[in-house]
Amino acid sequence: MMGHQFTTAARRAIATTAACVLLMVLPARAQSPAPASNPSPANGAVGVAVGVTLSWSAGSDARRFDVRLGTTPSPPVVARNLTTAAYQPPSPLTAGTTYYWRIDVRGRGSSITEGPLWSFTTAAAPTPPPSAPASPSPVNGATSVGVTTAVSWAASSNATSYTVAFGTSSTPPVVSSGQTGTTYDPPGDLTASTTHFWRVTATGPGGSTAGPLWSFTTAAAPPPPPSTSLDRLRLMTWNVQHGLNAAKTKAVDAQVELMADSGAHVIVLQEVTINADGDLPALYQSKLQTLTGVSWNAVWAPVRDTSTPEGNLILTRLPVASSATIKIDSDPGDPTFLDAKRSAAQVAVIVNGVRVNVVTTHLALSATHRQAQLDMLQTWVASIPAPRLLGGDFNFVQGESAYADMAGGFTDAWPVLAGTDPGYTMDVRTLSPQPGRIDYWWQEKTDASARVTEIWVLKTRRSDHHAVVVDVEVK
Repeated sequence: MMGHQFTTAARRAIATTAACVLLMVLPARAQSPAPASNPSPANGAVGVAVGVTLSWSAGSDARRFDVRLGTTPSPPVVARNLTTAAYQPPSPLTAGTTYYWRIDVRGRGSSITEGPLWSFTTAAAPTPPPSAPASPSPVNGATSVGVTTAVSWAASSNATSYTVAFGTSSTPPVVSSGQTGTTYDPPGDLTASTTHFWRVTATGPGGSTAGPLWSFTTAAAPPPPPSTSLDRLRLMTWNVQHGLNAAKTKAVDAQVELMADSGAHVIVLQEVTINADGDLPALYQSKLQTLTGVSWNAVWAPVRDTSTPEGNLILTRLPVASSATIKIDSDPGDPTFLDAKRSAAQVAVIVNGVRVNVVTTHLALSATHRQAQLDMLQTWVASIPAPRLLGGDFNFVQGESAYADMAGGFTDAWPVLAGTDPGYTMDVRTLSPQPGRIDYWWQEKTDASARVTEIWVLKTRRSDHHAVVVDVEVK
């Protein structure tokens, strides 16, 4: 059997036709899409809102998007086949957290292009406002509260300071701002049989929160003690230098002997300390009682709350009709500046039917702080009724501006009775002029119901100060 015979031209035609058929049946190869770009938030962004919407720019041939998002560098898929270049997480992200994300771009057919790994960090959660002050002391609505009561409250969470409003109306005025402690001690005694209102506002990085309005009612004033009949009321002021003598050795017993020998009915002391050597306020009181055989009342006014408190002490063998203390701080912003921390104390005694108020203080060495403290002292003393007698270590001498300021409201008893006698109360001073008369008794300018009739300096080596004693006619 004879085979088919093809010419050369025929063979070429057949080969060309077969090639065309082969090209028609092979599928077209899909082109991979370009990766996503221009992420929002930008890669490495910080402080991103927790409700952020993720977005990006789609590359060429992009058809759909898979979103990967999580807190590890291998984030899981959270959305597939998105048709838009944006993704809104269904719930807010966690604050202060680093998130990783990636966009995988789908193109024609099954082609996928993985995008680069991006990251951002969400903003920290805002600090919540402080909790409202609570747990007042005295409790809200309390009655028969003592007139020397300090108010306090529980610390508020997220609070760094407090503002205290305090007064006798239902809209009390602000009396303390920016204090960090949770106690407020009103200056002086509160008014007896009176309702007092107070409110505390807590402040912190997250804002301020006012507490509720609280109130309490003070107890009725006790009946005054019986009047003491005296030909003269004797007062003594003395800076006892922490219980040390002029040679700076312990001299408490010798100092108490001088107090007893003075015959004073009221003794006001400065630089009285509680330290490792003893509780001087208690020691002076107990030793004076033992030495004189009579009971002595004590009013203690510490100048600062530290492990070794120092302050002013009033001792009296007369019944006390009332008493009060005040802290005087000319630099409350610096708790370490001890010269700025001072105090004053007051007692009232009834002599010959007259209520006599005796006040003591010890002012700063610094002239600037001394003047500021004097201003605060005068404001407080103005609330105390006459007749008033002020004794203490004022740390200024006659001729200084602070002396002139004090002399504007009270009379210095020394020059009235001692004339030109300098009356030095400290023989050695670090301040100029040296020595000096820096310990005083001041009396009312016009009220004649309690007038100083005698005054003298007790020269002694039992302290670095001399004592000043006055006899007062009360009528």
